[in-house]
Amino acid sequence: MVFLSVLSVIGKIILVLLGIAAVLVLLILFFPVGYKAEIVKNDEECKASGCVYWLFRAVNARFSYDESREDKKVTGDVRLFGFSILPLIQSILDKDKKKKKQEKKAVRKEAARKPSVAPGERSAAAVKKQAADDDIAEPDWFERVSSKISGFFNKIRKLIRKIRRFFRNADKWITYFMSSSFDQAATVILKEGGGIFRHIFPRTVKGYVRFGTNDPSSTGMLLGIFYSLCIPVPEELDIIPDFMEECFETNVSMKGRIFLSVILVHVLKIFKDKEVRVLVNRIRKSLKQRKERKSRGE
Repeated sequence: MVFLSVLSVIGKIILVLLGIAAVLVLLILFFPVGYKAEIVKNDEECKASGCVYWLFRAVNARFSYDESREDKKVTGDVRLFGFSILPLIQSILDKDKKKKKQEKKAVRKEAARKPSVAPGERSAAAVKKQAADDDIAEPDWFERVSSKISGFFNKIRKLIRKIRRFFRNADKWITYFMSSSFDQAATVILKEGGGIFRHIFPRTVKGYVRFGTNDPSSTGMLLGIFYSLCIPVPEELDIIPDFMEECFETNVSMKGRIFLSVILVHVLKIFKDKEVRVLVNRIRKSLKQRKERKSRGE
């Protein structure tokens, strides 16, 4: 009976822990991560601030930058249920660094305390090197010149092999890029990647951006390039080009939220596609072959 009661208690504890873990996973996936930021830049000041928060601000991280501050331009803090945990994280990192320094210092002391060669004796490597130097006569000028010439031609042969390999691989990749398999993979990546970008893009952006280059033609060219990129401009954000003087001013505030479950769905859709997996495998194989050639010294 006692054994069964202990097993039941252990089972209940495991079920409670699994339930807590399931709740945490659901919260991480379906509770949004919010963020907001503000940027101010003009002739008088340059500063920025931001905040990332989660679970009704139970977890939040803040940072600020102010160019006018002399001592510390960038400040930040991380809080958990209202308590700052940044000093705790910093103390843990400092202890780890201190421990590593002490270990290195102990290793150096141990190596200095135990010399590998007794006083008055030479190491075996030194003896072998001296014997080899005694046996091998210094090469004459003809041997030195011939060795340099052969080394030069060896480098040329290696360079030719690398060029051939490059064009061979380039031909394979170009053929693949022209295939329908790559078109399908690129379409899926662009579609789902665009979905991720649209999701993490701020929901509200307010303010203005004023810029100028003191040259009307270059200012107009920059404005045309910006709009040609088809970047979505929020209605409450004003883009003001100045064609008369060189300037850059901005006062922008933004706010958004991110659901990790949405990002996870887009990522799974990308890697679920067969052609995307083929592209990933080709890249892995190419990197592996490059690493093997590098290890062989080719």
